[in-house]
Amino acid sequence: MWLSEKAALGAREGEPASEIGVVTAGGQRPSVMLGGEKRRVEVVSPGGVYWAPMEGKQVVVTRCGDELFVTGALGSASELRAGEVRLESGGTSVCLREDGKMELRGEVNVVGTLLLNGVDIRKLLSLL
Repeated sequence: MWLSEKAALGAREGEPASEIGVVTAGGQRPSVMLGGEKRRVEVVSPGGVYWAPMEGKQVVVTRCGDELFVTGALGSASELRAGEVRLESGGTSVCLREDGKMELRGEVNVVGTLLLNGVDIRKLLSLL
C-alpha cells in the first residue's frame, strides 16, 4: 500500500503544477496538447462566468492531484487600461471602461424588456 502510494506520487513529482497548452478540440470539456494530448479537461472559471475554449487557443492548465483543469486563456489585452474588463467571443464583445462607459460590439439581441433611463423603450418608440 505504502509503495503503491509512493509510486503514484513519484510519477507526478516531475510534472509542473501549471502548464500552457493549445486546445486541440474545443468545447465544454476540451482536449489540450501539453506534453501529449489530454482529453476531456474540466474548465474552471469565476462564479457566474461560463466559457468553452475554442480550438487553437492557448490556455493555462493547472494540475490538482490527478486532475487537470483549464483555469484561464492567454490573450492580448493591450488596448485595456487598468481596471477595465472585456468579455469576448469571436467578433462579439462587451467592454467595461474605467471611465464608466460600456462598449458592445456585434449584434445585440435583447431578451426581456429594454429600459432607457427607466422607461420601457416600446413606450418611447410609440411616441415617434
